[in-house]
Amino acid sequence: MNKEQQKRHENFTSLFWHFFMYIISNTILFLINYFFTPENWWFPLILSGWGIGLLWHLFSITPVNKMFKTLFQPENPDDFREVNH
Repeated sequence: MNKEQQKRHENFTSLFWHFFMYIISNTILFLINYFFTPENWWFPLILSGWGIGLLWHLFSITPVNKMFKTLFQPENPDDFREVNH
């Protein structure tokens, strides 16, 4: 396995564990919310906030990240520095 494949494997393993912890932790938080404070549903706020972090993690390791880097990165970084100085 070359370095690129190794890095890709590590990234997706990390994403898997992030997703696994998202499911387990939010299930526990749902049960806590359901049994102890059913009149006040705070659980969806945590679910959505962590979900945004999970999506951010997903986009950081997929080809979408490379697409955005090429769209917003100047071809020559020196040209960008000259404009701002």
